[in-house]
Amino acid sequence: MSDLISRKALLEKLKYMGDYNIDIDYVTAEDIMSIPCADVRENIHGEWEEVTDYKDDNVYQWHIICSVCRQRGMFESDNFCPNCGADMRGEE
Repeated sequence: MSDLISRKALLEKLKYMGDYNIDIDYVTAEDIMSIPCADVRENIHGEWEEVTDYKDDNVYQWHIICSVCRQRGMFESDNFCPNCGADMRGEE
């Protein structure tokens, strides 16, 4: 996964450089690499799958599972899986 940096941190760094009359047209790779990575996670998309478990005497139980982690969900209208956090709102 690639490193993502905070825009706010980059702008603060450029403002700091401008305050000390450092020409911000010449920002070096080292300047950018010194900015900490943003705290983000990969956005995973999934969908709710309907599952029916058959039991003895033709009794069955219907539930939904996440297509990513295969764990049970509570409501088909939930936008995110409570287990893995997958986005269930549709296409990427």
